[in-house]
Amino acid sequence: MSNAAGPIADLSYRTYGGILQPPTQRWKVIAREGIRRTFKNKWYWWCLLFGGWYFGVMTIALFVVDQLMQSGGRDAQQALSRLGAINWSAQFLHGFSYGQLFFMFVAMIAGAGAIANDNRANALLVYLSKPCTKKDYLIGKWVGVFIPVVTAMLLPALIFYLYGALNYRDYGFLADDPWLILRVLLIAGLASAFHASLVLGVSSLFNQGRMANMTYVGVYFITYMVTVVIGIIVETTHSASGWLTQSLFYCSIDGVNIGVAKIILNLDSPPLFMGGGNGFSVDRPSPILAFGLLFGLSAIALRLVWKRVRAVEVVG
Repeated sequence: MSNAAGPIADLSYRTYGGILQPPTQRWKVIAREGIRRTFKNKWYWWCLLFGGWYFGVMTIALFVVDQLMQSGGRDAQQALSRLGAINWSAQFLHGFSYGQLFFMFVAMIAGAGAIANDNRANALLVYLSKPCTKKDYLIGKWVGVFIPVVTAMLLPALIFYLYGALNYRDYGFLADDPWLILRVLLIAGLASAFHASLVLGVSSLFNQGRMANMTYVGVYFITYMVTVVIGIIVETTHSASGWLTQSLFYCSIDGVNIGVAKIILNLDSPPLFMGGGNGFSVDRPSPILAFGLLFGLSAIALRLVWKRVRAVEVVG
């Protein structure tokens, strides 16, 4: 029994005479699905919020300074002095550095199960049996992790940058470093690419997203302990010199990101808040070390992903 109104009876496509475009951007479908799934996760937005806590504290502190300046008297003079002592580039370094733990959680939410869950569901057999190459699949997965991570890093920083540019131009916000916004974008881009590459490398090793989560968290904290121990040694000995000390201090996931940020911002041990105290005891690492670790580890992780992603069904 035929149904003239049904879709099967619609043969109008046979008369189509337009251009048939090849599916050259198949990776976008995979990336869009990963981004959508991450943005629907409420924990992602909580991590984004807490990852920008330093920028929030700085905004409140600057607001208090504004109120003190408007009140006049001795407090106004002290507030003005404090405001003039701010190293604006340093505040972006601190904001980025103190959000590292939450950025790791964002990368875990976005990417730890990206490939592991596909392995569990044998989805690679479906993906790669369609007109979708391994390159399409991997680019889509990588972009699907990169976009949520870079959004979490940039959104608080850009809000703070806009607040400072609108209110503190007279206090050197733009004059100190006209290229500051480009440096912030570069830092967030490199750090997000680093996280995306590493977390996908870990994810490709497992068939369970939970195992990939635990492994990535374990790798992060084990390497982070190196930073903590070296920092304690530096504080107790009051010495930050020596290539070995600096190298060990930056041999962690967040250490690599902080080292690269300090190089891009041209900072060593910048002051916290309104010019008081140093946020870091160890000066910036060698660019060869920092960028070598970032690009080298990323390349190793992506190479691992390339070798692990295979549409092979074992029948025994």
